Amino acid sequence: MVGLGAVLGDSSAAGASDSGTEIGMFGATTKVSLALVKPAARASTTHSPRGSRSVHASSRCSVHVQRASPAVERTDSATPVDALAQAHALGVPVPELFDREARDGAWAGAVEKSAQASYLQTLVAVAPWADRVVVECRTALCKVTVPVDEGHVAATMNRLQVVTIAAGVSPFADRADDGEWYAGVYVRFDESERAAAMHANYWTDGVRARFPGGNAQLAACLEADERRAAERQRAVGTQP
Repeated sequence: MVGLGAVLGDSSAAGASDSGTEIGMFGATTKVSLALVKPAARASTTHSPRGSRSVHASSRCSVHVQRASPAVERTDSATPVDALAQAHALGVPVPELFDREARDGAWAGAVEKSAQASYLQTLVAVAPWADRVVVECRTALCKVTVPVDEGHVAATMNRLQVVTIAAGVSPFADRADDGEWYAGVYVRFDESERAAAMHANYWTDGVRARFPGGNAQLAACLEADERRAAERQRAVGTQP
């Protein structure tokens, strides 16, 4: 697979500007290039899909709560969440963190079930061009993957962030050896979210609180944001 670079930081309404700047993930205020690591079937080359110019959701739809980067101290008694924060603060790429993180079977199984149900409920609004979503969790990280055509890679990455209920979200895209594209997000939980995420209604209730009008409101919000972003880009392109 060929990895597409991503940007790290924390996705938030406070951090998202209406000027079309990219939203950060994972609490970082500096934009960092994230190159996907090479597991068994990936190549290290980065590749941008056709028509994948990033159009991040504006603050009107992106309502993640911005969190300051925690102070990290080395300790042998760190919890899995502490260890993850420490590794991230030291600059370890999120895909590498996910690949090497052990699986907590009880937690991961419960979160995968509830998260996948929530993503499937919103898929008709978030990615109507897709027909399935896969959620894979470890100990404090999850990976949400949606198979898409190349032209919908950027939109899928950006839109998934809006319906992800977690402290940190980092988008990614991979191209398989057969040419098929996979877009998605890595999801990081803080300590309180990690416990709550096991509850069956955690994800669906979180999305419902953001969009009480359901998929119709969600779709309208996403489409309006993308129209505004496209208008801004056209305006920039016509400037002398």
